[in-house]
Amino acid sequence: IRKRKIKRNNEVPEREKIVMKKLIMMMFDGCPYCAKARKWVSELKKENPAYVPVLVEEVDENLHPEYAGARKLNYYYVPTFYLCDAEGEPAQKLFEGAPQKDDIRKVLEAAVTG
Repeated sequence: IRKRKIKRNNEVPEREKIVMKKLIMMMFDGCPYCAKARKWVSELKKENPAYVPVLVEEVDENLHPEYAGARKLNYYYVPTFYLCDAEGEPAQKLFEGAPQKDDIRKVLEAAVTG
């Protein structure tokens, strides 16, 4: 008879935890570059399952102008992608401006590799 160790606290072993990374995409409705970036994020997640757990939160700067100011985000062009810290706050700017698909791939890759 084999004895199995029972976990009493329902903790997931460290090696089995999936850390979901979060990106903030500063954008605004009607921006053609933002629309392309959104499309490429979707395409790249279909092409590479490793990107699926990456959460991309879009923040429309016209609807939420206080968001960037309160966090002292330094950007001029949209879309701008920020990698978030453990609290979900923008911590590192990864890309700003008119993207190509490969730029978005690099953003997602940076989020996956941390």
